[in-house]
Amino acid sequence: MNYYNFRGNADFRGSAEDQEKAIGYANTMIEKFPDRADGYFDKGLVLGALGRNDEAIAALRAGLKIEPGDITAMGNLASALATKGQLDEAMQVSREILKYTPDNSSAHRNYGGMLYVRHRDEEAKAEFEAAIRYNPQDYQAHTALARLLAEKGQTEEAAEHYQAALNIDPRYTPALEGLGRLRGF
Repeated sequence: MNYYNFRGNADFRGSAEDQEKAIGYANTMIEKFPDRADGYFDKGLVLGALGRNDEAIAALRAGLKIEPGDITAMGNLASALATKGQLDEAMQVSREILKYTPDNSSAHRNYGGMLYVRHRDEEAKAEFEAAIRYNPQDYQAHTALARLLAEKGQTEEAAEHYQAALNIDPRYTPALEGLGRLRGF
């Protein structure tokens, strides 16, 4: 059986049982193909989805030793690190992603979120704006920027960004709630 036959054997986004099965397949991929990063990346992705962030971080780091520039794996690593509260390291990984892909809107949005948590509001605002510049359809970036602007008392501009998010995804709850708060609902 070759490497690619393993990859289709489990639903990496399915039920918890499917995800546990996916970890088993990822482990088999790692055992049979230890020089390939994909097994580690798949394992890290599933472990992260299950909230097993320490294990996810270890798997992703192992894969990144084999393929250091994999942007998706780096993004998953940054997310797992941030979830664990290891914000400094998550921010470092995010900056690396932006070095490789400076027009990566989701990386700008995620890095902006980390800056926001650190109360580095002007830098966060610039990152959210960059995310929107590179992908005007990024409703999450519009919402994040709107929340920051609302906190700064810039309610008119905040409402515009909440509305922009809702124009893209009319059911996006954080934007609906944020706009509702601005309008007093």
